[in-house]
Amino acid sequence: MKYTTCNTNIAVIGGGNIGTQFACVCASKGYKVNLCSSKPELYDGILETIDEFGNRTVGKLNKVCSSIQEAVKECSIIFITHPAFRLKAIADQIQPHIKNNVSICVVPGTGGAEFAFLDCIRKGAALSGLQRVPSVARLEQYGKRVRCEGLRKELFLASVPNCKTNGFSDFYLMYGKSPAIFFRTI
Repeated sequence: MKYTTCNTNIAVIGGGNIGTQFACVCASKGYKVNLCSSKPELYDGILETIDEFGNRTVGKLNKVCSSIQEAVKECSIIFITHPAFRLKAIADQIQPHIKNNVSICVVPGTGGAEFAFLDCIRKGAALSGLQRVPSVARLEQYGKRVRCEGLRKELFLASVPNCKTNGFSDFYLMYGKSPAIFFRTI
């Protein structure tokens, strides 16, 4: 699948360091981004990243909410930026809303995600995981700004089913000074 800003709604589940970074970068590229956070009241809808050279990226969010179900409605890409122990609970909440060809990405990828999201995969979703995060990210102000340093020169990506890997890699390459993406098919 080719992801374009006109046909792609994105949900980011998690408003911490990595979730804020992903939401901001995707929104800055013109994607319609819904962010699910435990503290939606701390957001004004605008996110900012600042890299180690002082370059700023600004993105306007479509929606900020505390409901996973509300965040994932009508989204074709779902980023999960929670720790591994939360994956099964999150998978159970999004599974009723999964449609064929939805892409779920766990960042950073972790062993066992394919088991947590098995029912989503059976409904036609593709699951990917990045071995690492694209850069080190630290919140400067929750709901507002994240500082990112050390953009990786390469990232390793795996997906289930593996035929979806190229579509995922094309999407990740929109990150700007993009790292090279290396594939592991399983």
